[in-house]
Amino acid sequence: MRNKHILKVISIINTSTHNNNEIHIVYEYFKGVSLSEKLMTDASGFFNYTNKMEVLLLFSKIISTVSYIHQKGQVHGSINIENILIDDTFNFKLIGLNNFEDTILNSDPNQNILIDYLTEERLSNKEITVATDFFNLGELLYEMFRSLLFTVLSSI
Repeated sequence: MRNKHILKVISIINTSTHNNNEIHIVYEYFKGVSLSEKLMTDASGFFNYTNKMEVLLLFSKIISTVSYIHQKGQVHGSINIENILIDDTFNFKLIGLNNFEDTILNSDPNQNILIDYLTEERLSNKEITVATDFFNLGELLYEMFRSLLFTVLSSI
């Protein structure tokens, strides 16, 4: 998928032999950290009170990126604070597109899901849908504003 907010796959390298099955995915370089790490480690308050509009702008860009994925007939399936890379200037990249990576790596689609983001589809091993992404977006918005509220309360 070609979108400036989705981490690009540069190459897929198959190093499989008759004894093992190894596939490596090489991604573009992006200098940033996960949104989770940013929320926990930024002492200056990444989402401080004065940045509430930036929070909304970032979230609207994430929604736009997810909409692009849906327009391409795909579902992300694992939108959470671990699967968003962000830099100091609010540029971000969405990672962890499960449909793609699980197909390439033949891995368990539930192995990297945060417990707070588990949906009914994931819990009952049903196919993930657009509804899965909508649920995850709601959880993401909650996490972002919870961090904003915590930053405001801790400065009082």
